[in-house]
Amino acid sequence: MNKTGRRTVITSKTDIMLTKNEFRGRLEGVKCILLDLDGTLYQEDHIFDFTLEFLEGLDACSIKKIYLTNNSSKGRSDYYKKLTAMGISLNEDEIYSSGDATLDYLKRCTDCRRVFLLGTPSLEAAFTAAGFTLTTDAQCVVMGYDKTLTYEKINQAYKLIKSGASFIVTHPDTLCPIRNGGFDIDLGALMQPLIYATGVAPVIIGKPHAPIIDGLLEKLSSESGEQFNLQSLAIMGDRLYTDIRTGKENDFLSILVLTGEASRDDVARSDVVPDFILERNVDLLNYLPDI
Repeated sequence: MNKTGRRTVITSKTDIMLTKNEFRGRLEGVKCILLDLDGTLYQEDHIFDFTLEFLEGLDACSIKKIYLTNNSSKGRSDYYKKLTAMGISLNEDEIYSSGDATLDYLKRCTDCRRVFLLGTPSLEAAFTAAGFTLTTDAQCVVMGYDKTLTYEKINQAYKLIKSGASFIVTHPDTLCPIRNGGFDIDLGALMQPLIYATGVAPVIIGKPHAPIIDGLLEKLSSESGEQFNLQSLAIMGDRLYTDIRTGKENDFLSILVLTGEASRDDVARSDVVPDFILERNVDLLNYLPDI
């Protein structure tokens, strides 16, 4: 076994995952768990009947919770209303979206304050409240999930990027799940015409990319006065290519739950393998101390 707790001889995908004892050991250092929403805590508008027990168990262990979403079309207040309506007790600042991470990235890593934004009214309001000027005379183009996307908007973004404006995208999801098991086209597909036309690869902020985690670590450390690092994080979700890949590519603990998109068969076929698999979110409590 190597110093990370992983086996050095790999014979199957299960050998890449942590054993139960290794998983318990890794959890001892976790101070905050990043929680995906739909498929992890609830399905559409219906909370799983075990989710409140799970969240209360995390509180009992003094583990912080961040409700993490790639959906930049809604603001924190929208998610706060949805989660509280389900009976979840939380503070609004425990919600962190790819839109929030994009704002933090712009402030932390750029001098861009004039933005051409392709996004929803909620995202526009968030940018304005954060002190950014929304204009066609912009230093950067920020593309979010925008259901009002038009040729004129795309063409203006193209001209700005070709003129040297930075190109930033809130999240990379290709499809967005909707009711009855269907999907809508999401930003990962909508950004492709601009990439093709300009030849410019955007900076992508949301899961599984590093900027959303960098922004979150800074937020946690500044708000709590404690030092948070990658080893103090875990992520729980139902999607391999966003939630689990976030942990794998950023080198922190990843936990797949089987209440949403991915199945064990999907894991067997995937090159993205979680550190551990649980049937339900509440099953994590079996591996935490003092529960």
